[in-house]
Amino acid sequence: MPFSEDLWDGFEKVITKIVLNIQTCKDYADWFNKRAKIEKYYADYLNDLCKVHPGGRNASIDKQEKTLREAMLSVTEAGTRMGAKHLAAFNEILAQIVKPLETQIKHFEQEKKRLENDGKAKIKTQTDAVVSASKAHDAYVKACKDFEYNRDYHNKTEAELTAAPEAKRARIQGYLAKAVTKMQQSQDKAVAAENAYKVAVQAANDIQKRLHSELMPATLAELQKLAEDQFSCLEKAVKEFLTVQKTFPEELNSTIELITARTETELSWNNDLQEFIAATRTQATGPASLEFAAFLGKDGQPILGAAAPAPAAAAPAAEPAKPAEVAPAAAEPAPASEPERQPEAAAPVATEPASDTNAAEPGADLLDPLAQQPLKSEGAPDPVENLFS
Repeated sequence: MPFSEDLWDGFEKVITKIVLNIQTCKDYADWFNKRAKIEKYYADYLNDLCKVHPGGRNASIDKQEKTLREAMLSVTEAGTRMGAKHLAAFNEILAQIVKPLETQIKHFEQEKKRLENDGKAKIKTQTDAVVSASKAHDAYVKACKDFEYNRDYHNKTEAELTAAPEAKRARIQGYLAKAVTKMQQSQDKAVAAENAYKVAVQAANDIQKRLHSELMPATLAELQKLAEDQFSCLEKAVKEFLTVQKTFPEELNSTIELITARTETELSWNNDLQEFIAATRTQATGPASLEFAAFLGKDGQPILGAAAPAPAAAAPAAEPAKPAEVAPAAAEPAPASEPERQPEAAAPVATEPASDTNAAEPGADLLDPLAQQPLKSEGAPDPVENLFS
């Protein structure tokens, strides 16, 4: 349904439609520009959020074991991907939608101005012809009225002449001659005006016919093409936007698959537990036993007597002492390299006593420092004296 056939007299309405289309293009160019800025705003904030691990530079997640660390970091990695996608959407909307719309709007405005001026010029030709025909009609009407008046005056004068007495006939005859002249002149003018009016009407009709059969169809065809281009421009914009939007589920699904793989497939408490144990344990097979360290006096000898046996070892059964064969108790001298100081004795660790019934009671050596000393033999120094020497 071309404009030239169905809207042959609708030039002004077509121009109004073209103006409306241009405004729609402007409105959506502005809207898509704002939408692109929102994509950029969101991308920047999302990237800022995800470029540093939760917790900052010394993030606790970096110290966690592999599967938990990778599972939790998958959310920031997914955020980084989505941020990049939103930034790409910003660039695509500007390049594929906003810029083409702005370029097309300028073209549409130029074409609208050109075609509007062209159509108005063609219509003015017809309007001028109609105005000329209208003026010719007015001149024709006036000439006809003048002829009608002069004809009536002539007929009236002629009737008076017929009825007038002889004395007045000469004077009326003069009036009649003038009436005939005026009537003839006005008739000639009316005929000329009629012919001019007919010519003007024919010219107006010819121009109008040519306008609507040749001139305006060409302009209306260009206007229809312009309207189609405006439609296509908006259609392309919305389809480009749809293309951009369709890429989001793909990227979103990719990030979902990443998080799913890290959390539902790879995340393992047992694996992280083994990793933690492997990284934390030492080579020791068990806890080391403490050893009793006797407090040594200034002379390097135990101040309370002989050193107690190691707590972990069971005390052997005591044999009857043989005084003649026992040497006097004497502690080994301290190494030459050890400085003369009084070392602090380590606190002993309590252990279960051996089940041997002959074993000494716990703490017996502490209550009786001489309990484990050998019997004094003749000629041997007295250990008690050693305590106060």
